Amino acid sequence: MNLERLRPTVTVLALSLFLISLVTGLVLWLVPGRGAFLGLSKGIYKDVHIYLSLGVTVILLIHGWFNRKALSRYFGLSRAACWQAGAVTALLLAVVVGLKSF
Repeated sequence: MNLERLRPTVTVLALSLFLISLVTGLVLWLVPGRGAFLGLSKGIYKDVHIYLSLGVTVILLIHGWFNRKALSRYFGLSRAACWQAGAVTALLLAVVVGLKSF
């Protein structure tokens, strides 16, 4: 299977999920108290926002993987430096997520 055919789909999906997550975040920020917006409570918007944000994170990691050559050229990194930067980023993300769970 040619994964390069998925590149446009991943890009559109990342943009779409990000925009929906942005809208739900704005609703959570702007709607006062335990109010509702368009018939949905803030609790529902909060759940949608959390799951979409997780989805955006996964899709953006895939998007970065598909575009790793362009990113490494842009940042002027060698292949080894790219892997090191990715490993450090993954480690920091794991620490932040781990600390957040306590």
